[in-house]
Amino acid sequence: MRNRVVTFLLFLSIGLFDLGSVHAQLNKPYFFYKGRELIVEGNYREAIEMLNLLLRSEKKEYEGYFLRGVAKYNLDDLLGAEADFTSAIEVNPVYTMAYQYRAITRSRMGNYNDALRDYQHAVELRPNMAAAYYSRGVTLFLSQQFDRAVEDFSRYLRSSPADVNALTNRGTCYLYLKDTARAYADFNRAVEVNPYEADGYVRRGLLEVVQRRNDEGIRDLSEALRIDSTLAVAYFYRAYAYVNKQQPMAALADFDRAVDYDSTNSVTYFNRAILRSQIGDYNRAIEDYDRVARANPGNVLVFNNRESVRIRIGDYRGAIEDYTRAIELYPDFANAYLFRSPLKASLPDFR
Repeated sequence: MRNRVVTFLLFLSIGLFDLGSVHAQLNKPYFFYKGRELIVEGNYREAIEMLNLLLRSEKKEYEGYFLRGVAKYNLDDLLGAEADFTSAIEVNPVYTMAYQYRAITRSRMGNYNDALRDYQHAVELRPNMAAAYYSRGVTLFLSQQFDRAVEDFSRYLRSSPADVNALTNRGTCYLYLKDTARAYADFNRAVEVNPYEADGYVRRGLLEVVQRRNDEGIRDLSEALRIDSTLAVAYFYRAYAYVNKQQPMAALADFDRAVDYDSTNSVTYFNRAILRSQIGDYNRAIEDYDRVARANPGNVLVFNNRESVRIRIGDYRGAIEDYTRAIELYPDFANAYLFRSPLKASLPDFR
């Protein structure tokens, strides 16, 4: 999304100022064009300083507010970007680009309802602006309105049929709608359109693994990793395929690589812990469960799984603590009471 924000700057109109009226005033064209140039180069802070000078004396230059909003957006100052896009709209209520990029900003902030209202303004002003349908499709996807997201991605694809991102996004919407045939068709098309883009292989491979088509999934995910060896998600789902094929050491190697490239994903640690416990690597399984417990202290499955591993290494007190924590999270967990009882008796704690 951020790349699209910068790209669209290249299409801004250059006939914005009456050059004959500014010789005795601030050189508005210079500040405007310099600000835009700095944004395209990625020098966002300098661009903001340049545009501040412009807007300090020219309060009605809506393009200046828009550009400064773009710079703030790229610095993750979403509140500041929203405020600048709003200022641009207040000066020029029919400025389509400002509605579109305020919508993108609001979507990133999780304010989907206001974002969708802005997109509606944008498409009413310019019904043929395809990019607005793509961006609105992303927001509809994030707000789990998958049917409407499919409609917007489809409309966008009519004008840009070779856009891999739109194809994979629409395919993912179809997955949530349980239409796996159309999802697979979109992922196939994405790979055909650009066989050098990893995302199409990843999405198709994921679907194949879920459908237990493990060999096909491994091929697609391996191709994705040949293109980009840093994709943690590809390692994760290829590991899942190896688990399905009962190849635990290959799966473990992929879980390790997934963690190397994304050390914050608790799901990977959780699945690696299960696999480590299955192959008898109990201490390292507990280490993984510990990480997940720290990141997700409300996940009852972590404590239920960790206690079984602790029992295997004779750590009965640790297992009792895990059962107790599971009961605190889920007071009706009958088996936790039942299995905690003999552990207490072994201490002995008969009362």
